[in-house]
Amino acid sequence: MKIASIQACTHAIVMKEMCATCGKDLRERPGIRGSLKEATVANVSMVHHVPELIISDELALKIGTEDRQRLLKAHKLVLLVDLDQTLVHTTNQKYEMEPDTLALKIGTEDRQRLLKAHKLVLLVDLDQTLVHTTNQKYEMEPDTMHVISYGERQYAHRIAEFLDPDKKYFGQRILSRDELFCAMYKTRNMRALFPCGDHMIAMIDDRPDVWQYSDALIQVKPYQFFKDVGDINAPQTAKNDSPGAGNYPETDAETAKDKTLKYVAAVLTKVHRVFYELYDETKVDSLPVRCFWGRKRFYTNFIHPCRAFTVGLDKTKVKILV
Repeated sequence: MKIASIQACTHAIVMKEMCATCGKDLRERPGIRGSLKEATVANVSMVHHVPELIISDELALKIGTEDRQRLLKAHKLVLLVDLDQTLVHTTNQKYEMEPDTLALKIGTEDRQRLLKAHKLVLLVDLDQTLVHTTNQKYEMEPDTMHVISYGERQYAHRIAEFLDPDKKYFGQRILSRDELFCAMYKTRNMRALFPCGDHMIAMIDDRPDVWQYSDALIQVKPYQFFKDVGDINAPQTAKNDSPGAGNYPETDAETAKDKTLKYVAAVLTKVHRVFYELYDETKVDSLPVRCFWGRKRFYTNFIHPCRAFTVGLDKTKVKILV
């Protein structure tokens, strides 16, 4: 009579080349990162800021299925947001600071990075419009949005910390250059982050090429405050050939106040409504978000995601030094 059977560990969860199940060091040479001395079924990195943690396809699919069911039950979608020239604009050049300028520094001593304070004002409007919408319609447990940036890890997390100090919206869902699988495309990480598919995902970015021109992308006009400075964190081979660059009409900040984010929020709300109206009727959850709109490009005078200011704030007096 068979009482029990013993199977070797498949190492389905591996952290820094050590099995999280049996505790075995899988490195061929202890203490040195490199090739493994033993086969493992773990090959999926699902955690944004911990690329060293990998799990098996089976476990990733199980977790992805649970996440999808949680979103469907809560009637939520997933929103991915870019940082540079979408929410903020940075420069690594010297900048003349005014005496009453509010400043915040990060980075090395010999290389100052400046961050335009519109992001501070933007956050106020963002909290009232886009964040309020995504708070109700898009994934928010515990965060509302995912950040995917070509900035370095320290940079991306520092900017997200400033924008979301209480970690209500972004939390730890921050994917930086250090975690991206590809130097040119953000799409290469989607299968790992969302193993059940990307059909419940919408993106906001100023660059369509990094998303391989996905129809689920809401493309916005590149936000530019510092003259003659583009995206300092853009992929190296794309800095001089950015589809997001170009000549756009000047916008009046006061006139544009609130309109952009409300418009983007309206688009996201409509997509959410149509998606779940169809889902509630058919219970089919495999129709991608991109089926519900053609790619949106916001280049008109009032469609600028970062030209939003609060009443009474002198935008020329408030700047953030990063």
